Amino acid sequence: MAESRRLQRVEKEIHQIVSEYLITGLKVPLDGLVTVSRVSISPDLKSGKVYVTKLIDGPDMDGNVEILNKFAPYFQKEIDKRLRMKFCPKLKFYNDLGYENTHTVEKILNDLKSEAKVDQQEDN
Repeated sequence: MAESRRLQRVEKEIHQIVSEYLITGLKVPLDGLVTVSRVSISPDLKSGKVYVTKLIDGPDMDGNVEILNKFAPYFQKEIDKRLRMKFCPKLKFYNDLGYENTHTVEKILNDLKSEAKVDQQEDN
């Protein structure tokens, strides 16, 4: 249980560091507003996955993810400076499709709800 709590704390700290570095430290412009949605670190703390998403509808995230993976060593250097750990996790960035999937499901449900209302009005 203690390892799990430690892992959660490390994930939270890395989430914050990466988010701040996206805003203040990254000198390469990204397409649209990009945010860190979640961080997952391996139990041995040697590797980590950073899931990013866009805040508003706009450009495709694949290009942003490529740029972030290209500059991952700079994120790792910042993490190494701010966190005192034996190993600095090697980061890999991924497009988090969870928000897009949620938005798609909500849109489908709203469309179905609208169709149901129209059908109900036609029956009356």
